[in-house]
Amino acid sequence: MNTHPIFGHMISGMMEAQRLQAPGMEPPRPSGCPSCAAAEAQCDRMAQRIRELEAALDLEAKARVAAAEMAHEALESIQSLEARLEAEARTTRSLLSYLADLRFALGDDGRRMQDELLDYCRELRRNKDAIQAALGNGADEDAWRPGEHWADAAARKIRAARGAQCTR
Repeated sequence: MNTHPIFGHMISGMMEAQRLQAPGMEPPRPSGCPSCAAAEAQCDRMAQRIRELEAALDLEAKARVAAAEMAHEALESIQSLEARLEAEARTTRSLLSYLADLRFALGDDGRRMQDELLDYCRELRRNKDAIQAALGNGADEDAWRPGEHWADAAARKIRAARGAQCTR
């Protein structure tokens, strides 16, 4: 038995109540001196405070779990966006490389701005159409010989046309 001067009577009374307790019955509370009542009130306040702290810890644990879930979702979103950004960067690099190749093939070498480059391409198209018209639109097999420069073919075709008899 505990013989503590304040809690001794209360503990022995509680042990006796537990031994004699029937189901559905409240164990008898120790009665007696004012110091026992004060100790009981102190115990009740401490129990209440413990329940409050446990509830606060439970809320804090739930908040930490929620914060961890949010952080995980944010990390997944960031990784997804980084992957999309890298894919877009690869596409952009590919398109810029393609544009540079087109500029080089057209003889521009990056000298013209976009609208000027488009005008230059349109002019090349008009020149091509004029050359094709002069060559007979490629209708005859001899219009453009393999390995022959287009300017040489056009000059040869024009010289041949001049040498032919006029049919008017």
